[in-house]
Amino acid sequence: APAKAAALQNNLPHIKQAMREQKYEAALRLTKWLDPDILTYIFGSAGKIYANPEYDKLLDEQRALSDVAARTAKFDEITKKIVVEDGIAIPMFSEYRYLAARKSVKDIKVSKSGMVYLNDTHIE
Repeated sequence: APAKAAALQNNLPHIKQAMREQKYEAALRLTKWLDPDILTYIFGSAGKIYANPEYDKLLDEQRALSDVAARTAKFDEITKKIVVEDGIAIPMFSEYRYLAARKSVKDIKVSKSGMVYLNDTHIE
């Protein structure tokens, strides 16, 4: 395993360069983030994967919105731009997590990101 990790580490600069120059057939990227603003860092011009001033403008506009409905509508517009019009990303799946416990298990904490915390969990 250490040899594989070293090989990956050695290839990482080449992979990043290929991504920046868009010299690849396809790439798979897993991103877990609570806020869709992460798209700014992945696909915004600063991220070096995709450069489109119109897209950057949409990302800047969503950052100024505090109303959830308006921001959701703006992200729908952004998603249409990325997926439908420019075809730079195709969402592969959405992950759902389920947690079940007996009624006697108390104080299980689940964060908004889906992390399960059992620090104070006990059985009554």
